[in-house]
Amino acid sequence: MAAWSRIGITFLIQILLVPVYLSRWDSKTYGIWLAIQALVSLLQLLDLGHQQFLRNEFLRIGNQRIRQLQITLWSSIPIALSLGAIEFSITLLLYHLGFLTYLLGSEPHLSQSAGLIVLFSILVWTFTGSVLGIATQALSPLGYFPRFSWWGVGMIVFTNICPIISVLVGNSFFETGIIWVVSIFIVNIPLGMETWRLLVKEKLHPVTINLKLGLKNFRDSQILTLKTLLEMIRQQGFRILLVPLSGESGMVAFVTMRTGANVAIQGLATITNPLLPELMRFLNQRDQKRSGMSFSIIWLAIISIIAPSVILLQVFVGPFFEIWTRGKVTFDPMLFSMLSMGVLILGIAQPAVAIIQGNNLLRAQLRISILSSFLAVAGLFFFINVIGIRGAALAILIAEIASAICYIWEGKRWLEEHSMRWPTIEFRWVLVSLMVTTVSMVAIILWPMFHKEFAISGIAAQMFCVFKYWILLSSESRLRALNLILPFLPVALRRKIER
Repeated sequence: MAAWSRIGITFLIQILLVPVYLSRWDSKTYGIWLAIQALVSLLQLLDLGHQQFLRNEFLRIGNQRIRQLQITLWSSIPIALSLGAIEFSITLLLYHLGFLTYLLGSEPHLSQSAGLIVLFSILVWTFTGSVLGIATQALSPLGYFPRFSWWGVGMIVFTNICPIISVLVGNSFFETGIIWVVSIFIVNIPLGMETWRLLVKEKLHPVTINLKLGLKNFRDSQILTLKTLLEMIRQQGFRILLVPLSGESGMVAFVTMRTGANVAIQGLATITNPLLPELMRFLNQRDQKRSGMSFSIIWLAIISIIAPSVILLQVFVGPFFEIWTRGKVTFDPMLFSMLSMGVLILGIAQPAVAIIQGNNLLRAQLRISILSSFLAVAGLFFFINVIGIRGAALAILIAEIASAICYIWEGKRWLEEHSMRWPTIEFRWVLVSLMVTTVSMVAIILWPMFHKEFAISGIAAQMFCVFKYWILLSSESRLRALNLILPFLPVALRRKIER
């Protein structure tokens, strides 16, 4: 429930953010605000790669080997503090050299303020997220994933509402940035207290640090850090690259049209992240049946919810977009469709991504990230000079296709090496659903006068794909799918199904 609440709240906040900011700031100022958040993510890179590696290690250790979980956790804390200090030092150096100012736009006054906001944000991260990110991950295998998901919901609300209020009361750009940083610090105080209480409860209190183990995990995580860097360049880094290539206004147009795609990506994460611990358990047990069930749930959500939603959005989002952005950003249906297709392709590859990431197959992840990031960045520089801001979306789409193909190939190979198989028959219907969505969206763009007819036909074809896919599922997979959607159904219908 926390996962779905996070999707809904994130979506509402994203919907509210843009008109509020654009009603008080011009598009250039808002573009710099977006660039700040992207740059902060990049500067946290060392920590994020380390945390992602440890998350997979904690899942691999599981809830039966508490002593090993305890030693791994506390051996990583000194490394995390050191990484936070290194990140802050790098940020401070970049600020003094003027490099942050260069990246954050062409307005000297705003970019100078933006640089200070980034600097303070990394300082807060050093003393909060750097350590808490690891501690909360260590508790997830012990059944606390839902609890920290709710904490994530609260953090999203608080750290987004505070700067909105600041803008509405007339505070300056710099004051709003400082309020944003302070809100992050404030919300981490109770989170830290709660995390410590749970660590003590689960007997994960501090132990003698095995520095050798901590350094080994850090060394092993460097491939994942490089992979995370490449992924960030492909995702968040695009915001920064677009500022010098297309200006702040071009970057705002791209980011605002990518809002729906970002919410869909978060929705995918809420489906895949809770399934990852059990999927890894099934894979380690070589349980073909239950592993296939986890695959089925992910694909069912994509073809029954996300694909039809993408078609509907292509029809109705245009007029809403003009109102939403206060007429300051022009809607581009082709750009929007390419971003939406990228999300679908990313979602289809999620089972294979879970296999590769869950087993910490770092070299495979690095190879795929190098290829996809190269295609994204090279495509950006090439296509943006040919078709403008649409080139950024096309570059991302090409990179997502290449990444999905590679992940699926690597995932199938891993399954075969461990006497398991890829669910080929079900996957074919997922690909059919993808083709239906693609044809529908292209038809809506090329012949807008018949957009309703194409949308109805496309959704009808999607429902046929869902029906054929549902028939292929095992009874256990169907029951699991129904259990996931039951909380969202009317009470009367829910009781009828439960009978």
